[in-house]
Amino acid sequence: GITEEVDFCQEVSMEFCQIYEGPFEWTDETPDKETLLKISTYAQEAGIKLGLYTGANNLTAPHFNHYGEQKGKPEWRMVNADNKTISSYCFGSDEFTQWFTDTIIHASQAYGFQMTNFDFLTIAPCYAKNHDHPPGGIYHQIANVTKCLNDIRTAVEGYVFDSNLGWTPLIPKIACEMDGFYFTD
Repeated sequence: GITEEVDFCQEVSMEFCQIYEGPFEWTDETPDKETLLKISTYAQEAGIKLGLYTGANNLTAPHFNHYGEQKGKPEWRMVNADNKTISSYCFGSDEFTQWFTDTIIHASQAYGFQMTNFDFLTIAPCYAKNHDHPPGGIYHQIANVTKCLNDIRTAVEGYVFDSNLGWTPLIPKIACEMDGFYFTD
């Protein structure tokens, strides 16, 4: 179980224990809020910080979304140049970005998480007409990702982030806000 993972992290002097799944996969019943609090207390007593998992603007990863959660609104999804809606949500939507940020802050404050993994972070030209950017825009997405990271860090002191980045040009744009990167899975 998770307590054994925390014990392992302590044994090998790791600072963080990353927990999968995260708040975008959680349901009202699973995980039990009491269980999350017990895990948080156990980790704190062991001197281990807990990390949250997110599928970034995909919210979930297919291999971690055991409950089939779909929490985002369809109108927040990216639209490609062929006017087809794709699976990733657009950080260029101010409403999506605020909701995502608030979700991470709430879960972190409620259960003692001090890190978030931004897996599957996708920045791509988006042509949605209902988002807060010009058609094909990516710069508002980048600005909102950095705003999200900074807002979380402001709300939860000492917070850190890591991400895998499949879109190499994004790295310099958010490198100052991201504490760690992994480039391949």
